[in-house]
Amino acid sequence: MAEGSGRTQTVRMVLITSSIENVTLKIDPAVVLATPKYSDDKTQELKVYVDDQMVKHLAATDPHSLRQQLTTWMKRFLSTTS
Repeated sequence: MAEGSGRTQTVRMVLITSSIENVTLKIDPAVVLATPKYSDDKTQELKVYVDDQMVKHLAATDPHSLRQQLTTWMKRFLSTTS
C-alpha cells in the first residue's frame, strides 16, 4: 500500500465449532490497526508540537548558532591544514 493511502475495513464472522479446544487464535504483529479517532488525535498532537517548536525557533535570537560555530571551526581547520 502506498504511503498515505489506506481504507477502513470491517470483517464480521460467525464461527461455529464443537469445542474451543479446536480454535487457535493467531495474531500477526505485522498488521497495525488504528482507529480514525486515534489517527486524528495523533495528527493533532504532532501539529501542536511542530507549531510550538516553530514558534520557539522563530523567537530565538540566533536559532542557527551551531551552524555558525561549525563554519568558523571548519574555516580554522582548513586554514591550518592547507
